[in-house]
Amino acid sequence: IDEREMRLGLQDRLSPMPVLLDKASQNIKTPFAVTLGYDGSIYIDENGTRHPCPVFFKEIVDTTGAGDAFFLIVSLLAQKKIPGDLISFMGNCYAWLATQVIGNKKANSTV
Repeated sequence: IDEREMRLGLQDRLSPMPVLLDKASQNIKTPFAVTLGYDGSIYIDENGTRHPCPVFFKEIVDTTGAGDAFFLIVSLLAQKKIPGDLISFMGNCYAWLATQVIGNKKANSTV
C-alpha cells in the first residue's frame, strides 16, 4: 500500500510513520510494504522487522505504474524469503524503472 492508502484505511491523517506502522501491523498480516513516494519505502518482514529504503534515483518522468512495479518484485522476493533489506532496495529500483516512461506510452522491457 502507499502512505495515503494506509492513512485512509487507519483513519489517521497526522501520526508519524512509526505510529502508523504499529497500527498497521496490528491489522495487516506480515510481510507487507508501504511506499512513501520521494521518501522511499518500508518493507515489514514476517517477524515485524522494518526495512526502510531511501530513493536512490531522482530522475522521474512519470509515476504511472511505479507502485505496481514495486509490489510485483517485492511480492516475488518475499515469497522466496530474500533478506528484507534487499527486498526494499530491489522494490525501489523496479519502481524507478517504471518511472522512466510517460504513462503507458510504450512498453518498458526492463521492468
